[in-house]
Amino acid sequence: LADLRILIVDDNAASRNALVRQVTRWGMIPHSLENSRQVLELFHSGAEFDIAVLDAQMPSGDGFTLAAEIHQLPRVQLMPIVLLVPLGTRVDAQPVTSIPFITYSSKPVKTAQLFETLTRAFTNAKGPTERFTPSKPQPLAASPSLQILLCDDNSINQKVAARILQQLGYKSDITVNGREALDAMDKKKYDIVFMDVMMPEMDGLEATQEIRRRQKAGTLENYQSPIVIAMTAQAMQGDREKCIAAGMDDYLAKPIRPGDVRGMIEKWSAQRTVPAAVTPPPLTPTPAATIESPVEMERLTELAGGEKDMLRDLVELFYKQTSRQLAQLETAVHANKTEEVRHLAHSCKGASATMGMAPLAAIFFELEKMGRAASLDGAVPRLADAMREFKRVQDFLAVQPALAGASAAVHT
Repeated sequence: LADLRILIVDDNAASRNALVRQVTRWGMIPHSLENSRQVLELFHSGAEFDIAVLDAQMPSGDGFTLAAEIHQLPRVQLMPIVLLVPLGTRVDAQPVTSIPFITYSSKPVKTAQLFETLTRAFTNAKGPTERFTPSKPQPLAASPSLQILLCDDNSINQKVAARILQQLGYKSDITVNGREALDAMDKKKYDIVFMDVMMPEMDGLEATQEIRRRQKAGTLENYQSPIVIAMTAQAMQGDREKCIAAGMDDYLAKPIRPGDVRGMIEKWSAQRTVPAAVTPPPLTPTPAATIESPVEMERLTELAGGEKDMLRDLVELFYKQTSRQLAQLETAVHANKTEEVRHLAHSCKGASATMGMAPLAAIFFELEKMGRAASLDGAVPRLADAMREFKRVQDFLAVQPALAGASAAVHT
C-alpha cells in the first residue's frame, strides 16, 4: 500500500482522523474530506487518487450515491472504492453493487480488516466482502456467431480469459502481442478484440492505433468495424484516457472477472444481434479461503468453472510460468536490469492477481514499482519474499481436495 494516494471521506472528524493516521503508518498518502460536495469539487478540479474510502452513511449525502457519481467521472472510472457500512446494513439492494470496483467493509473498522480490505480492493481480488453480488458465468450465445480475438502475452491471463469466454458460449483466437493481432486480423474478420495494454514488440495502444489507421484507409474489409476492448490494470490512473485516445472502444480492469466480460459482450454485441440461450450453469464453487490463506480458492475455483481438470491445468500453468519468471527476475535483479524487472514483475503480478493470490501479487507489485523507478534498492529481499510466498502458495494448494492426486505433478 505504500505510496498509494488514498481519499478518505467521513463526516465524523474522529473517525476520519483515525483512518488518516492508520493509512499513514502504512506509507499511504491520504487526503481527507467530510462531505460529498467537497469530493466532487476535488475530482472536477482534476485530482486523482489510487483508491478511496467512503463512509456509507453521511448527513450530506450517502456514500452509495457518492460512489456511483464518482464512477461516472471520466478520469476515475477505474478507481477502486471501499464503502464503510455499519454492521447489519443491507447493501444488496444498492445500485452500486453492479459496479465491479466497489468493495464493502463493516464499521467499526479494525486495523487488520482495513488492511485486508484495501489490499483486496486494490488488487481487485475477490473476497468475502463481495459476496453480496456473486458471479456465476451463464452462457450468452446459442452459437459462436461473434468472432473474438484475445491478445495478451501472459499465459495465465490467456487461459482464464479464453475459459470465461467459453463459459459464455464463445470460442476465441489468441495472440501474444499487437503485431500478431494485426496478422490475425489480416486473415480473419473479428467482431470484438480484447487487447492487453502492456505487451512486448507491439503493445495494445500501438496495435489499436494501427487498426484504426487501416480502418480509416478502408482497404481491408476485416478492419471496417472491430470493437477493441482494452484489458488494463485497474489501479493505474490515466489508463482510460490513453486507451480512448488510441482508438479503443472500452476497457476491462485486470484481473478480469466473468461478470465483467459478460457485461462487455452484452453491451457491444447488441450491434451484432447475437441470440441468447440457456444451458446448465457450471459447478458450484468451493467455500472461500480464510483471510490468512495465500490463495482465494473461491476465486480460483470460479475461474475453473468448478471443473477439477481445468483447475489442475491452471495451477500447473501458473507454476510453470511463475517458476520460469522468478528465475528470470533473479537474474535481472542481480544484473540491475530495471526495465526487465519491471516487465517481469508486472507479468507475475497480473497472473498472481488473476489466480486470487493477493499477497503474492502485492510483492510483485512492489518489485514492479522498483523497476519503474529505475532503482532496485531492496529488490533482493523482496524477491526472496516472493519466492517464500510462492512456496507458501504451493504448500497451500498441495493439500486442497480439488487438487487431490495432482500435487506430485504441480508441486515444484
